[in-house]
Amino acid sequence: MVSNQIPTNLPEVTDDDIRWVSALLGLKANAFYGVDGKDPRQDALKSMETVDIAACPGSGKTTLLVAKLAILAKKWPYQTQGLCVLSHTNAAQDEIESKLGGTAVGRCLLSYPHYVGTIHGFVNKFLSLPMLRSYGFANIHFSNEISGAKLWRLSSNGRELKSYLKENFKKPRDHQIAVKSIHYVGENLDICLKATRSVCLRRISNSSTFKVMNEWKKAILRDGFAVYDDIIAYGQFVLKTYPGIEKIIRDRFPIIFIDEAQDNNEEQAALLHRIFTTDDSPVFCQRFGDANQAIYNSVVSHMKRYS
Repeated sequence: MVSNQIPTNLPEVTDDDIRWVSALLGLKANAFYGVDGKDPRQDALKSMETVDIAACPGSGKTTLLVAKLAILAKKWPYQTQGLCVLSHTNAAQDEIESKLGGTAVGRCLLSYPHYVGTIHGFVNKFLSLPMLRSYGFANIHFSNEISGAKLWRLSSNGRELKSYLKENFKKPRDHQIAVKSIHYVGENLDICLKATRSVCLRRISNSSTFKVMNEWKKAILRDGFAVYDDIIAYGQFVLKTYPGIEKIIRDRFPIIFIDEAQDNNEEQAALLHRIFTTDDSPVFCQRFGDANQAIYNSVVSHMKRYS
């Protein structure tokens, strides 16, 4: 079902637009057509429907996305609604700055009402930080190094925690790593620890240990710091606590592009799905990636190959 949030007159991408953007990016005239004129990239550029676009490494997925963004930005008629471009890294933003930084469309894409950046950056800006400020925690900086050091100092007198660590993390060297990794997970802000990448996350819910660590987290927040992994959990908490937030975001960003989609973990993918594509009012969404390069299993298990 088409969302009421999506503008009914989305810009159309034409062959003239593709030739224009090829020149703008310093590419050959047939860069998106191939020698025989049947390159599937022109279909991807023209597609204005929700679809997954998959391609092999080095095929220029991000360049293709930037080309499409340039065309849409040039023809974008809305003043308060924008394009949302999210990725696991700043690859899309870096390419826009590199190839379009000196152009009008490049400056347009990197300013209001559009958003180009990482998933964590988006969740932080539109969900986590506004929530924290409303609770009186202003100027929060997300730093694993600083927050971890503060957590380790606070844990020095935690006898119950030391007992928990000995029970769950057999190697003493993992105790400090686990404490420094204390972060929130899920919409209920459960406490989570991990010692190494190969160790499963240890979740503690309703216990005195949880309460102690939760107080540590609040103390660090009052100092202006939080762990980087807290961002997604705060976002989930906001969506649960304030129903309707996702509708406001969808109205602001009626179109979303996700670059490097294969690199999103299950938690990130679920959060984006909840914000943009649940219920009967999903926004226009296109994901770019390569399922064969997925860092996390099953995140892009159904990516449609555009060829």
